[in-house]
Amino acid sequence: GTAYGEDMVGDIIQQIQVHVFPRRVRLKEFFRDVDPLRSGRCTAPQLARAIDMAGVSLTDKQTDILATHFSESGVRVQRPQVVNYAKLCNAVDEVFGASGGNPSMMMTSSPSSTLLRDSFQGPSGLPEDELMGLLHKVAVLCKTRGIVLKYCYTDHDRAAIPSPSRMNPNSGGKVTKNQFIRNFPFQKEFSEKEMDALAECYRVRGPEGTAAGDVHFMALHNDVMEAMHTQAPPFPRSDLFQRPDNTEWSHNTLHPLSKIQSKVI
Repeated sequence: GTAYGEDMVGDIIQQIQVHVFPRRVRLKEFFRDVDPLRSGRCTAPQLARAIDMAGVSLTDKQTDILATHFSESGVRVQRPQVVNYAKLCNAVDEVFGASGGNPSMMMTSSPSSTLLRDSFQGPSGLPEDELMGLLHKVAVLCKTRGIVLKYCYTDHDRAAIPSPSRMNPNSGGKVTKNQFIRNFPFQKEFSEKEMDALAECYRVRGPEGTAAGDVHFMALHNDVMEAMHTQAPPFPRSDLFQRPDNTEWSHNTLHPLSKIQSKVI
């Protein structure tokens, strides 16, 4: 087998976690086809193939180290399915907090702030006042029409069925510029120049002014949500305001003896 140390295994698992956490990838999903009986074991080539399908770039040596480390032997283990991929998946999934990991790194429905910070450094290309004007316009339309901007790009970002149109990692928060403009929900309210300006502001790579590169729609969504006033409307109240009563009653001026006499009589 390949010579290795425990720290090398930990580094490889951490490398896989760095890839899968911001993309919300569950490694176990890529082993379903190779393990129809759900035994939790596979062969070493199947392990390498599944990791490659998940989009993780490992060297042959790193894959061999994982296969050697998670290999098992025993009565119930049938060759060549000797690699316990279930233990590997559980170790990788600790980054999501599923097995006692850090609670602050629990899986969420949106790309993490770490991914946004690493892949997008902030909008650029427009003066701040013009950009804030566009963001405010998008925010007002989203609020009045009840539209969540990120859901307009779900088919390209996190569809369950693989599609050739998905040019970016699953749940990566990015789409191509053409996909961004085509699925933009307010095409009647925005001119082509304004939509192109938004796309250029949130471009993450590719030469300026071309269709190449990607648009970070999740960063735009987060900025729009910050621009929206999310405070709840004031709770309806019905305070009691009593009108002053200036009426004077005769019993207030009567002598107590007179009141007693009227009661007795």
